[in-house]
Amino acid sequence: MLSCTWVLLVTGLSCVWTQHTLEEKKPVNKVLSAGTHGRQERPLSSSFLHTAQLHEECGLEISFLLDSSESAKDNHEQEKQFVMKVVDRLQGKKLHTGRSLNLRVALLQYSSHVITEQTFKDWRGTENFKARVTPIIYIGHGTYTTYAITNMTKIYREESSPGSIRVAVLLTDGISHPRNPDIFSAVAEAKNQGIKFFTLGITRAANEPTNIAQLRLLSSSPASRFLHNLQDEDIVEKIVAEIVSMRPVSQQPALS
Repeated sequence: MLSCTWVLLVTGLSCVWTQHTLEEKKPVNKVLSAGTHGRQERPLSSSFLHTAQLHEECGLEISFLLDSSESAKDNHEQEKQFVMKVVDRLQGKKLHTGRSLNLRVALLQYSSHVITEQTFKDWRGTENFKARVTPIIYIGHGTYTTYAITNMTKIYREESSPGSIRVAVLLTDGISHPRNPDIFSAVAEAKNQGIKFFTLGITRAANEPTNIAQLRLLSSSPASRFLHNLQDEDIVEKIVAEIVSMRPVSQQPALS
């Protein structure tokens, strides 16, 4: 009888010791604070998480597609100036959420063929970028816009960072060569990569009903935000304001 009592006692103590050891090894996922009644669990506050997000930079990858066709001859220099001014104005800008922007810029010009002047991997800052844009030479042949878009999409596919804001700014007179491949399927593929399309007519003629109808189909929605004209007053400020109000790809609603 005595031996049975000792066995039960030892077994009970062993169970208590094992339970205590396991409790000590349980991970603690919450912040602990000392109170008048001992240690209390306190979850991380939403303000703390929000502050942490504000200190995290958001990638902005913006590509410019410059119309360098025959009909763009009188506007080619204005296109280049627009691109440089937009990049200048984006320096030091923050998103409306308060997050800082980590900018990278690509530039392609197109006519009968496409010249990739700079990809995202070539980005070395604003001054270096402007030094590369200034000497760009006008091509002056037919308008094959589709090839510019497919080349741009390839750059995003190969060089884009996860969770970045992806923006394309297409400058065009709104008229493509009759042999230009299907532009709408090219734009759809780009939008499937999370790219938002700003379309800028480079002349007042781009605002004519037939031309503006096509440009509206190329732009992201709503057209009031993404369809503009290079000759509009304060066009640089308008584009910059729209860009800083955008959200990263992972936070965007259905693409359009």
